[in-house]
Amino acid sequence: MHRIVDVMSRPPKDQELVVAYGFDQVGLRIPSPVERPEYRIEFVQYGSSELGTNAGGIIFPTGIFEHVEYHNTPLGGRRAKVSCDRPILLGVERHVTNLLRAGGWIVILAREIVDEFPTGDGYAPYVKRWGIAKTFFEKPDDVRVLAVVDDAIVGFEFGARLFVLPFLSTETSTEHAKELGETLVRAVLEYRRKMRVELPPWVAEFQFVGEQELRSEQAALQERVLQVESGVKSWERRKLILVSSGAILKEALVDILKDFFGFAVDPLDEGREDFKLVEDTDAKAVITVGEVKGTNGGIKREHINQVDSHRERLGVSADVPGLLVINNQMDVTGITKRHETQIAAEHIRHARKLNVLLVRTIDLLYLMRHLEAESERRAKVLGLLRSGGGWLSAGPAGYELVPG
Repeated sequence: MHRIVDVMSRPPKDQELVVAYGFDQVGLRIPSPVERPEYRIEFVQYGSSELGTNAGGIIFPTGIFEHVEYHNTPLGGRRAKVSCDRPILLGVERHVTNLLRAGGWIVILAREIVDEFPTGDGYAPYVKRWGIAKTFFEKPDDVRVLAVVDDAIVGFEFGARLFVLPFLSTETSTEHAKELGETLVRAVLEYRRKMRVELPPWVAEFQFVGEQELRSEQAALQERVLQVESGVKSWERRKLILVSSGAILKEALVDILKDFFGFAVDPLDEGREDFKLVEDTDAKAVITVGEVKGTNGGIKREHINQVDSHRERLGVSADVPGLLVINNQMDVTGITKRHETQIAAEHIRHARKLNVLLVRTIDLLYLMRHLEAESERRAKVLGLLRSGGGWLSAGPAGYELVPG
């Protein structure tokens, strides 16, 4: 799987770093970087991980992520089979999204000779050399047209940050690639300088009533977004029990038992996998003795016996329920596949005999989903714990106690 990481050095403050990505996929040879006082162009091969977050702009041709194969059909027609390099595409997509959020810009080189320049001739040098267009666009109201052929739009920009220009090159030399990159970068930077007007801070002292209302609404929405993001992260943290073991698994489980189910939890010794649920009173009477474990294998008899040993060590009777939460088959990926893992019948019977409730982490997550709307989650789980042991099996359709 290809990852996009930041390995490029940060450019000087007044120098803009531009990444020209994937030119080798359209037949151009990758040249060495182009260094100028106002910009630096890094030419990055397709699939490379060297795509830095310090870039102010990125340029890439269309069609480099897709593979199209044409086949003749038995009836004399043609059929196209399209596939794509999804991991690479997603990596670049994430980088482009972050770049735009940070105020950067991108140029997409789409593939007729352009004979009209409605917004001036800043792109004329580029278009004359490489502006053969095979893709045409309808014009939304909020874009500026950069190039047309006859009445068809073949180049446009949006917000001086997203540029789409026609592209076709029959030359492959590194010098040609450099010339292409420099001509395009100079045009974009000059265009952005002309189009960008920034208000100095003191202008903000004057505000319209409508502006004030919108700013208040914006602040409230931003606060709401932060709340939503925090809530989403909270749910995501709970799913750590599917992919962790040891102290991380124990910590995630304790948080679930406390925050979601409302139990008072004594995590006992750090570095150990045991815990106990206690009454939320001064007496702290033990409700349940628990054990949490992560393993690439399945549940073993010894795991169940450990819960019983914890009870003995704490000096509580076998009438106090035991709980074994196990993240089993950790090497199995996929929710469905993880849910399909099983617990041997003899282990379920043994757990029933020792008054221990077996719960896989996937079971616990499904149980949480089924009890999300319940106001008495704690009481529901307490009833399951006191049901005599066995396997608490949960899935998309519901949950049940399997006694063995």
